[in-house]
Amino acid sequence: MKKIIAIITLFYAVSIFGQIAVEKNQADGDGLLDFAANTTKGILLPIVETLPTDAVSGTLLMDKNDQVLKMNVESS
Repeated sequence: MKKIIAIITLFYAVSIFGQIAVEKNQADGDGLLDFAANTTKGILLPIVETLPTDAVSGTLLMDKNDQVLKMNVESS
């Protein structure tokens, strides 16, 4: 019985979508986070003067000197 419940739970977890809609009923498009139009909602990123050398892949930062959004991408 426990195996059946575990299998059903696994199939249910796989079918869940990872999109989040903020002040909307459902997310539009393929983005992970979707905000309603004509709002001031958004994401606040840390603003740094020196970029860290040990940042993990996918880290988003705003460079204060360049005023440019930067992301650490590990090449494989």
